[in-house]
Amino acid sequence: ALYLQHLATFWNSLHTTLGLRWDIQSIESLPTFNRVNPKLGVAFTLSEGTSIRASAGSGFRAPSIAEIYTTTYAGGIIIRPNPNLKPERSWSYEIGAMRQWSNIVSSDLSLFRTDLWDMIEPSFDSTGSVRFQNIVRAQVNGAELTLRFNLADGAVPLQVSYTYLDPEDRSNHTTLKYRSRNMLYGSVQWRFSPLLFGVDYRYLSRVETIDEELVNLGIVKDGDSRVAISVVDFNIGADWDVGTARLSASLHVNNLLRYYYTDFIGNLGPPRTFVLSLGAAFR
Repeated sequence: ALYLQHLATFWNSLHTTLGLRWDIQSIESLPTFNRVNPKLGVAFTLSEGTSIRASAGSGFRAPSIAEIYTTTYAGGIIIRPNPNLKPERSWSYEIGAMRQWSNIVSSDLSLFRTDLWDMIEPSFDSTGSVRFQNIVRAQVNGAELTLRFNLADGAVPLQVSYTYLDPEDRSNHTTLKYRSRNMLYGSVQWRFSPLLFGVDYRYLSRVETIDEELVNLGIVKDGDSRVAISVVDFNIGADWDVGTARLSASLHVNNLLRYYYTDFIGNLGPPRTFVLSLGAAFR
């Protein structure tokens, strides 16, 4: 791949980004794929603390080696290769606005749309096996709102974001599989030197569409049982100087409340997990 980008500013308030990317993928015994993808972005400062932006660009994703050649058997499901996969092509558009309301509160709102052709998704074929296949046409529309708060003179940053998605398989006018329409993310940190505490939260609404074949064939018991994802992560860390060394330690507790959910049909999401990290840097 080769990527070129040009940044320019006009009148100190208009910022433009012009990009051009050329991708090529060549796999032995298969056709060679290549595509040129342009991108244009503009951002305009209306006043101090207020700006608007817009962008448009095309995308290209060639099928991976795993998507083309995987052959395996797992849990009663046969996964077969598909050497006839085509690359995904897309066009994406976004408009947005950012506002700094005060030293404490800021907001960011964006509307976006992505049109996809030959989107690659795993699907059942006529033999009952799973292959990665090209969806003729797909479209994802959405909106995202992010609020940021600097509490306690910036010592306690808080961020909350909400995303709404409308993911549609345009070839049969159904919702794309395993996509949540509503997503909520939140994070807060608190520094009490030398300690740093953090809590992250994520919520994903119950997916509407799954592979019904897995349920109808009885391969996965209770495979249609789905719940929303609601997970809390916690972390605590510290860093301090010892002579010329900068030492650090952190403990992450992922899925603190041990919430049980499936991220894919029959696949349990990660349970409560502890991760301890130690580090040292020398000057």
